Amino acid sequence: MIVARQQDGQLRVVDRLRDPIRLAAGLDRNNRFDPEVRRRALECLQRFGQRLRDFAPQSVRVVGTNTLRRARDPEFLDEAQQALGHPIEVIAGV
Repeated sequence: MIVARQQDGQLRVVDRLRDPIRLAAGLDRNNRFDPEVRRRALECLQRFGQRLRDFAPQSVRVVGTNTLRRARDPEFLDEAQQALGHPIEVIAGV
């Protein structure tokens, strides 16, 4: 997770938090998440959400990329957003 502030038209990193979950490696052949990877991911998002607790919701943007686009596990996105406390925008790839 990277926390940045917009300053003079540029983003300035003010905090970083890393917790390698390897979410993509947790997708099975049906593109659903392995239960252990799912558990670790949701716990991680809860920790990240605690870090974001003092930020105004309108100042937080959370994005998901390729793994969330590939996943055929709609419940996971709902659970992830609840764990984090912010909506997750799944963005288009290149």
